[in-house]
Amino acid sequence: MIGKNLNKKHAPEAIAKMKNREFSPEHREKLRQAKLGKKQLPEYIEKRRQSNLGKQRTPEAREKYRQAKLGNKHRLGKEKSPEEREKIRQAHLRRARMQTE
Repeated sequence: MIGKNLNKKHAPEAIAKMKNREFSPEHREKLRQAKLGKKQLPEYIEKRRQSNLGKQRTPEAREKYRQAKLGNKHRLGKEKSPEEREKIRQAHLRRARMQTE
């Protein structure tokens, strides 16, 4: 009886239902925890790499990838407060004094 439903096809409604489902945050966390720390087999990595080789990316996608790799993302777009600037300034002055001594 093993494999008796291998040739069975899903109904179009069932396929649409599976594609459009949303997981709850709790369920997503359970799925994440189940996969956490597991290494992928080299065969799977190579298969995924081969499937992406030769694909043409749109200019918008290429720009998105480029922006993701650019520069320091830490505190991007956030201004430093005057207190924070003074704290950094004092740290630089201390460091400069230590180097000259």
